[in-house]
Amino acid sequence: GGAPGGGDPAPPTPSTALKRRLLGAAGWAVISIDAAAWSGLDSAGAEAVLLGELRRVGVCVGKEADR
Repeated sequence: GGAPGGGDPAPPTPSTALKRRLLGAAGWAVISIDAAAWSGLDSAGAEAVLLGELRRVGVCVGKEADR
């Protein structure tokens, strides 16, 4: 989640922080997308945000993954 007014994101809850640590320790790249921003997107916008975040953490997607 994010802070009201578009400020810095709120810190994760303890259970979310634990999940992120466990996934990271297992080798997964964990991304966070602000829930308020996500809920306002149509499917094309959501796909664009998700693909952008995946690329940001080094995941090859789409035609990049076919190489």
